[in-house]
Amino acid sequence: MSEQEQRVRRVGKVVEQATAVFEEAEITAVRANDGFIYASLPHVCRALGLDLESQRKSIDEHAVLTEGLLQFPLVSGVR
Repeated sequence: MSEQEQRVRRVGKVVEQATAVFEEAEITAVRANDGFIYASLPHVCRALGLDLESQRKSIDEHAVLTEGLLQFPLVSGVR
């Protein structure tokens, strides 16, 4: 099992997908079938100037934060 597969424990179902622009950076977000809205971690890190791997490591170290880590099949070009 790859490192990414170990991190992502659940796969969500996308109900709606949108892209927002924040400080000239695009952030993809989805509304999932559980009613919650999830943002793409790589996109949020890029928009805020944060190191993605450092943030993933921090999330992996906290059981509560890890619960909110889901993988979603995204559609390219959706805004």
